[in-house]
Parts: sequence; structure tokens; C-alpha cells
Amino acid sequence: MIAKDRTKTSSTHRHLNLTYLLVTIAAGLIVLVGWLTGVPSLPGLFKIFRPERPSSPLSSEEHYAPAPAPSQALSRLDQRQSSTKEDTIDPITFVSFLTGALDKKLTDIQREEFVNSHNGRRVTWEGYVIGVRKGQPQLDSSRAFNLAFRPEAEEWGLLHWNFAMAWFPDAAKPDLLTVHDGQRVVVSGILNTGTDPGYPRLDEARLEKIYP
Repeated sequence: MIAKDRTKTSSTHRHLNLTYLLVTIAAGLIVLVGWLTGVPSLPGLFKIFRPERPSSPLSSEEHYAPAPAPSQALSRLDQRQSSTKEDTIDPITFVSFLTGALDKKLTDIQREEFVNSHNGRRVTWEGYVIGVRKGQPQLDSSRAFNLAFRPEAEEWGLLHWNFAMAWFPDAAKPDLLTVHDGQRVVVSGILNTGTDPGYPRLDEARLEKIYP
């Protein structure tokens, strides 16, 4: 009985070994035929019929644009906001500004709103020279000279007590040497109304035109 079981087990092992051998030979033949004929092997076939994940347009390098860092974006935004008001040319004239800022018919908050709407913007004003004085360039190079000018030619006009003070850098000295009291000029600068808008100041001033 024991001998018969051993014989049966030995026969089973031989059949399994033969099966493994046949499978190995078949796989080798498939690979060989695929290599000779160009037909893909079984792994290649599985790869062909395996569904591919759709690629997103954003996954392509040519469509990808890295977003700026938050600090860089905020920095550019701050620069735009700080420069927009100064770079905008305010069309209001010297006389119109003084008339609105000193209008007694307006309430205090109305005058304040009017003045604040122009404060900090670059204006181009025409007026008549009262005088040119040297400033303190050792403290601030942009305030080497100041030119005071009034809005009206007549010293007895409605606004004869009012004037603006324009501050120039040292580079403006050659032009400032050519002007004289009472001469008509056009000056541009960033309006600073200060505490008394009846006597405004123009910072970073430029002498745009000098009339004969």
C-alpha cells in the first residue's frame, strides 16, 4: 500500500515538472516570435489594451506657468498702488484749486474732501514768480531750491495773498537762474496741501516752461 502511494506521488511530480517545462517553452516561443515578426509580446499586449489616464493640459510643461510667490505679488501690488496717484496728472489749475479749497460756501467736510481728492497728485500749474531761494540740500537733495509763485499777475487780485512753494533739486539751478520776479512760468510737481491748502507745496518740482 505504501509503495503504491509513493509511486502515485512520484508520477504526480513528473506531470507537474512536465507542465512547467511546457509553459516555459511556450513563453519562450511567444517572445521569440514577437521579436522576429514585430508582434508585441504578452506584456506588450496587456499594455496596449490597458486604458491610459487622460492627461490634463496643466500637466504639460508647455502649458505650465508657475504662479508668483505671494510676497512678490504683494510687493508689485504695493508699488502700483503707491505710484498710481503720483503718476496721474491732475488737470486742475492753480486758480481752480485755490478757489475750491477756500470756498466759504462749502462746509468743512466738503472742503476737506475737495482738498484730499487732489492731495498727492502731480499737477501742472501756471503762475507768476514771487522769488527763488536756496533751500537746504544738505538735508534733502530734492529740496535744494524753492520757487514761490502766485496764481495771478495782479498783486491786488482776489487770490493775491495766496501762493505755492515749489521745491526743486540742485539739477534745476541753471533754469532757475534764468527766471526773475513777476515772470510767468509753468511748474509741475506733486501737490502737498499741508495744514493750510491756501499755501500749497509742490514737491519734486519741474520747471516746464518760462515765458519771456
